[in-house]
This record gives sequence, C-alpha cells and structure tokens, in this order.
Amino acid sequence: MKNNLLTPASVCFIGMPGTFSFAAFNVLCEHGISISQVILAGYAPGALPIKHLPVSFSIKPDQQSSSIQQLAARHDIPVTFLGHVKNRQQQWQQLCNNVTGITPPDYVFVACFPEKLPAALVNWPRDKSINLHPSLLPKYRGPDPLFWQLRHNESHTGISLHLLGDRLDAGPILYQREMTYPVGATRTELHILLATQGALGFIQLITTGEFVAMEQDVSQATYQPMPTKSDYRVEPHWSAEHAHKFLRGTK
Repeated sequence: MKNNLLTPASVCFIGMPGTFSFAAFNVLCEHGISISQVILAGYAPGALPIKHLPVSFSIKPDQQSSSIQQLAARHDIPVTFLGHVKNRQQQWQQLCNNVTGITPPDYVFVACFPEKLPAALVNWPRDKSINLHPSLLPKYRGPDPLFWQLRHNESHTGISLHLLGDRLDAGPILYQREMTYPVGATRTELHILLATQGALGFIQLITTGEFVAMEQDVSQATYQPMPTKSDYRVEPHWSAEHAHKFLRGTK
C-alpha cells in the first residue's frame, strides 16, 4: 500500500513512559500524523485535570511519567496502560480482544517497549508493524543497546526501523541512519536525538510508501542483555575520552 498526503496513514503508537518514547511520539504529533491509539507499558500516572492548563512539552527527565498521556489528551488520542504484572497473558488477551473491534490502523509503530508483542497485535494493522531500535542492526540487539555502544566505545551510533516478527530485533530492516555521538551528550540527549531521527524516518516511509525490506545478516548480529551494576564500572585501561563519554551517556 502506498500512502499519500491526501489519504494520510493512521498509526497506533506503542511505547512506555520515558524520554525515548515521548520524543518519538512528540515528533509524530508535531508532523500531524494521524494517531488512532496509544498503548503504553506501566500504569497511568494519575487522573488528568478536567481543564488542562497550557503545558510546555519540552522534554525534561522529571516529566516523563505523564507527558505522553498529557500530549495524547491534547490531541484527543485514547491511551491504554498495560500495568506491570508477571503474567501478562490476560492483559494482552483483553487488549487484543478490544482492538479487534476497532478499525485497524495502517501501521503499528513501536518506540521503546519492554517486551515482545503478541502476534495478534503485530498482525493487527492493515499494512505493517514497525519497531524503532537505537542501533545499527543487526549489531546491538537487546533491551539497552545505547548503554552497550557507549561501554564498547563505539565512535558512531544510529537507528534502525525494522518489521516486527517472531524474534526480537531480528525483522527485516526498512530504514537506517548512522550518527556520530555529540560530544558530552547525556543519556537523555542521546535518547531525544535517536528517537527524533527514528520518528522522522518513520514519517518518511509512511508518507512515500516506498518500503524496501532488507533481511538482517545473522552472521553480524550481536546481542547484549540488560546491564548489571558491575557493567557501570569504569575500567582503568579506558581513555579519559572513553570514560567521559560513558559517564555522560549513561547519566
């Protein structure tokens, strides 16, 4: 399917409270993308006031628990929170049952979600389910790729947009962009940079409809788990530049 500006694509946005998801969501809103639904991990931060006062949506670390919900409310976009439970099956089943009664969007767009989506949700949109991953896949698959790129002192980072599939971070790649690390960038600043560029890439794809899927080279794939406390240690053999970049980027 090829979309154009006269028939804009509809999008279901999936993410979690936090800078990365908010930055991507904010870009979609700023560019007038038709977002039909927002699905977020975690619990709702609290009831919104009946009358909304003017809110500045500049991204600040202490505002992330509610900023996506507030911005969605401002655009009259329904938000579903999934909570935090060990057995998610019931919640997923209820959500999938609910969305089957709703006109499916053209796309599902995922920007930072902590678990694998069920097949019913991946297959829900009329066109594609696309994930934004903050590394140049197939390298640095896993839940915190930015941390490991900083720890390994990579000179470049980047983003990948790929199709969701049976395996995490392994679907065919639709779009990639490489970027150098800004000197002295904090983790928040890096998240904003990567999420913004990823969302812009997603907008480019859905407005042109020009999708070319490229299978990932499994021989080049790497995977890193969630970092542990010991992984935050600065090693004595690191250069001062490496240590500074790591400390700032994981702050």
